[in-house]
Amino acid sequence: MLRRSMQPYLRFVVVVAVAALLLCACSDDKPGADARPLDARNESALDAPSDGGPDAPTGPPWVATLPPTASLATHRGLRVVRTIVHSHSISSHDACDGKPRLANDAPNEPCLQDLRAAVCATRIDALMLTEHIDSLSKRPYAELLVQRDDDTLIKKAGSDVAVQMHCKNGHEALFVPGAELNHSMPLGLERHVAGAAADLPSIYSSIDPSLVPKLRDAGAVVMIAHTEQRKIDDLKAHGLDGIEIYNLHANLDPNIRADFLGLPSFGYLDAIAPFASRKANAPEPDLVFAAFFEEAKPSLDNWHALLAAGKMTGVAGTDAHQNVLDFKLRDGERLDSYRRMYRWFSNFVLVASPELDAIKDALRRGRSYVAFETYGTPTGFDFFVRANSTVAEMGDEVALADAPTLSVALPKLTSDSPQSATAPEIALRVLRVDAAGMAHVVREGKPGEAITDLALTDTGAYRVEVHITPHHLAPWLGEDPSRYIAKKVWIYSNAIYVR
Repeated sequence: MLRRSMQPYLRFVVVVAVAALLLCACSDDKPGADARPLDARNESALDAPSDGGPDAPTGPPWVATLPPTASLATHRGLRVVRTIVHSHSISSHDACDGKPRLANDAPNEPCLQDLRAAVCATRIDALMLTEHIDSLSKRPYAELLVQRDDDTLIKKAGSDVAVQMHCKNGHEALFVPGAELNHSMPLGLERHVAGAAADLPSIYSSIDPSLVPKLRDAGAVVMIAHTEQRKIDDLKAHGLDGIEIYNLHANLDPNIRADFLGLPSFGYLDAIAPFASRKANAPEPDLVFAAFFEEAKPSLDNWHALLAAGKMTGVAGTDAHQNVLDFKLRDGERLDSYRRMYRWFSNFVLVASPELDAIKDALRRGRSYVAFETYGTPTGFDFFVRANSTVAEMGDEVALADAPTLSVALPKLTSDSPQSATAPEIALRVLRVDAAGMAHVVREGKPGEAITDLALTDTGAYRVEVHITPHHLAPWLGEDPSRYIAKKVWIYSNAIYVR
C-alpha cells in the first residue's frame, strides 16, 4: 500500500510556519510590502525584479520565471521542450486545498487560474496532468482538458486530445490529460479507456498488468509514480514505458522518508526554517528546494534494475497539488504554489518539433533528461554515442561490435539564470548499468571538463549525471550560504544502450 497521506506533509508546513514566527517575531501575517503575489491575469509581471520596497531582499533582484526553451541550444535538429510530469488540477479530489470543486460542483477557478499562470510564468511547454482515480473516473474526458478562455483544442483523428494555452506573455503551452493510478501513471490519455462509464472506477483501480495495454490503446505513454515504494518484480511485470526516478512529495513526506528513503523524517526542518523568514536578508524562498533536495536511491536502484532488463525512461515527478497550507512566504506566495514547484525542476524532452505526438514519442523512447532548474537553467548539454557513422541519441541502441565512442558536452547556465561573480563548479559523471543492474562509474569528470570520444568497451546502459556546486547562488542564500552550497545533481540523462 503506497503512503499517499498528506497529513504528515501538512504537519511539516505547520512546523515551518511556527519557525517563521520564531525567526521574525516582529512580522505580521501579511507578506512584506515588496511581495509580488502570483497574478493569474498578469503572469508577465513576474518577470519584473523587486521594486525595492522596505522589505525588499538586500541581495540582487530575483526573477521568479524561467527562460523560454526556444532560447536554449539545439543539437542535430533536436530542441528542448520543458515538460512537467505528474501534476494535479481541479480534476483531482485533493488538489486546491482539497476543494477542486465548489458549491454545485463548480470548478475552483481561482486555483485553476493559479495553475495556468504558473505554467505561463515558468514557461512550461507541456504539462502532463495526472489526475486521481476517484475524480478522473467520474468526469467526462472533455472536462479533463480544462479548456478555458481562448485555448486551442488539439485534435487527433477528429477527437480533442489536448489544449494549447496562449499566455499573455506570448508563451504557449500544452495541457495534456493523464492519470495517477494505483499501479501506473498514464501520460497523454487521448480518451477514457474502453468500457462503460459506470465501470471506469473499477477499471482504473485495477493493479493487474492487463490494464497497461488498455491505457496504451487509449493513447497513453505508461509510466509509474512513487517508485521508492515499489518492488522491482512488480515494476517488471507491468511492461512500463518509464518510471519516476525522483518524486518531490516523497522527498518531503516524513513517513516516506523514514520508511522508504532511509532519511530522517524531519531532517530538513532546520535547513528550511530560514526560508520562512520575512527578514530582508533571508534566503530567497524559491531556493528552499536546495535545503531539502536528496536523491531517491531506491528509485534509482529500481531504474538500474529495469535498465538491465531492457529500455526504460526515467523522469522526475513534481506531484503538484497546491494543497498543503496557504502560508505565505516573503515573496507573497504560498510555499507549495504551482509556480514555485514548477520552477524547481522539469523534464527536458528533445524533439524536432514541439508537437504533442513528438513529445509523447520522445518520452516513450527516453529522449529526455531531468533538469533541476532550482540551480539555474542549463543550456548546451549534449550526450550522444557515435558508432561507425551513426550518431545515437538518448533512448537509442548501438552494437559493441561497431566500436562506439561516447561524448558529452558540458552544460552552462543560461545568461538569464540567477548568477553572481562566483561561478558554479560543473562536472560530468558517466555511469554504465550492467546486466545485473549494478551501476559503475565509467568516468568522473573534472569541473569544467567535457568528455569527447570515450571508447566504450562493455555492453550496458550508459547514462550521464551532471553535478553542480552552486557557488553562484550565494547572494540569494541568506546569512550563511555555505550550508546550502554543496555538490548536487543538476541533470539526470536517460540512457543510451550498447548491446
